Amino acid sequence: MSMFKFVALLPGIFAFGGSSVIAQTSQKNMRYFVQDATATPEVGGTKVDDKAPTGLIGDVQKVDPEAVAVDSEATTEATAEEEDDANSSDALRGKRSQGAEFFVDYSTFVTDQEDFSPLAYGLRYWHFQDRDLKLGASLAVERFQWNDDESDVVQGTQLRKRNIDVEGSAVRFGVHAQYFVENSLNAQLSLFGSAGKTEKDAGSDSQFYGRSGLTVNLGNQWSWEDFTLSWNWLSLTYNTTAKIGSTNLLKEYPSNRSGGMVLLAGLGFGAEW
Repeated sequence: MSMFKFVALLPGIFAFGGSSVIAQTSQKNMRYFVQDATATPEVGGTKVDDKAPTGLIGDVQKVDPEAVAVDSEATTEATAEEEDDANSSDALRGKRSQGAEFFVDYSTFVTDQEDFSPLAYGLRYWHFQDRDLKLGASLAVERFQWNDDESDVVQGTQLRKRNIDVEGSAVRFGVHAQYFVENSLNAQLSLFGSAGKTEKDAGSDSQFYGRSGLTVNLGNQWSWEDFTLSWNWLSLTYNTTAKIGSTNLLKEYPSNRSGGMVLLAGLGFGAEW
């Protein structure tokens, strides 16, 4: 009878054991899901737990607060640099197609005996070919002064001294090309021609005045949203013609052919659009 009861209980014992094994296996699987089952590394014989439970399968990247701060500063600096570049003269020129400015140009040609100093002021128009190259034209009033101290003049058979002090005005037309080497630094080539008259004085009547030549300038032009400012700090002029009345200045005074070098050669104030 006892043997019969034991045999009758065997199916229940096996069922209970199977469910226990399944439960243990399920618990292990659940732990694997909750906590990565990768073996814990050992350093110097001591286990180092470098992967805390995350609730997710796979690696979780740790966030370094100092690295976040550095990245934030770098992003801020990069944004500031982009804003500076967007407001640079170079970047602003890239958005423009035309420009105009009021300018003042001064040149002087001086020798031991005489000097010739023209001053021009007027308007100059620019058309952009691209952000680095502009072509333009100008119209200006030119005021000039020619001083010739005690030059020798032969009249007939006599040698006389003369002291000339002539002033006058003219209209000057010019064409220009301007190339920007970098942000504001540029080189400019100009061809010009002037025509006018000298002023009357007690000893002489008004005479014709004419001059033509080319000028090379080096300078800077700075651009802002609403206006531009330019300064040509180096100017070299080569006169191809220069005449007052019947006097050919280039023949009598060859030094006038090559222009002088001046620091304050030209200033301009205008706008671009």
